[in-house]
Amino acid sequence: PKSSMEFSFSNRAETDVRDFGGSQAVQTAANFRQNVAIAQLKHSYFSGDWLNEAKLDYTRFRPNPSPTEPGLASREFLYNNTNAVIGSNLSTQDFIQGAVGLRDDITYSGFDWAGHHVIKMGLSADLAKYDIVKDNDGTPRFEYKDVQNGSTYNYASPFELRYGTGNPNVNTNNNQIGTYIQDDWSPTSRLTLNLGIRWDYESHMLNYDYVTPKNVVDTLTRYNSQLITPLDLGRYISTGTNRKPFYGAFQPRLGFSYALDERGMTTIFGGFGIYYDRSQFDLFAVDETQKLTHPTFNVQFAPRGAVPAPGQVAWNDSYLTASRATLDNLVHTSGRPEAWLIDSKANVPKSNQWNIGIRQVIDEYTVSATYAAVRGVDQMTLGWANF
Repeated sequence: PKSSMEFSFSNRAETDVRDFGGSQAVQTAANFRQNVAIAQLKHSYFSGDWLNEAKLDYTRFRPNPSPTEPGLASREFLYNNTNAVIGSNLSTQDFIQGAVGLRDDITYSGFDWAGHHVIKMGLSADLAKYDIVKDNDGTPRFEYKDVQNGSTYNYASPFELRYGTGNPNVNTNNNQIGTYIQDDWSPTSRLTLNLGIRWDYESHMLNYDYVTPKNVVDTLTRYNSQLITPLDLGRYISTGTNRKPFYGAFQPRLGFSYALDERGMTTIFGGFGIYYDRSQFDLFAVDETQKLTHPTFNVQFAPRGAVPAPGQVAWNDSYLTASRATLDNLVHTSGRPEAWLIDSKANVPKSNQWNIGIRQVIDEYTVSATYAAVRGVDQMTLGWANF
């Protein structure tokens, strides 16, 4: 009689053929498959003024976009700001995120001091595991123009190859922990104050154990003085220990509501809170590694039959149907990969949020007007270091 338990399970399977039409041929389409499964067990126990709510859940999230017609080289024809494309979609991705979540919330409503208090506190932990295949630009893309850098191509042969190759797999873990306490205090029957604080921690948000490969370090050291804005290499070269997890995500929250009349027909309300956000795990923890383990290369071709200029290679029609091994050899010989550098001093995104409003009961209806504001800082951006 003092407890209840419920179990729920949901599974969603979606498929969506898209990214074609207009100047994109139907063979360029991607099938964006997505499967989401959630199992949740919740137990509630109450005794007098105490309520305990415990929850255990498991989620499995799997987006899996891939070409509907794989195996065809992509050809893109640039004409008057229009890109006409034939061939396979450029990328295959398969993200599997499995996570176990634990949460417990305790509510106590029997405390009276200078009014009535409802005190709530809780703890949550989400233990996530990621198994990722991210074969971006795994379909070779050949680009055509009439003229490129003063050379005449006249669409007879491509001027550039863009191609991603290497190891597309990433396997890693990430743990997210949070705790909070709050007090809903009613000094009078017309006034309620909401006072609370929350703390969060994430174990692997910014790829803390990443080590910048030696060839990248050597290149940066050699050419850093030639960059438009030379970098502080002590911050942008990661040693595996110079990025520190953030433990300072303390987030106070304050709120109030006040009824202007005894019947509570008109109420003013408002609140303020500090919120720490998460950086996109895919963008930083995954891409920083994959830009080097699975780089995308750009190769410049000379016009058909022309002698290659410095930085160019001769075009051969066999490249359109070449094996991955042949293209791998081509791009590793003459292509240029890309390195991503994350500042070890980067802060966790943060925002201050507040609102103020008024609510009015009119007969059987309630209307309200609210001003809400968000001021965010330390949002992550990426810039080009060398041009």
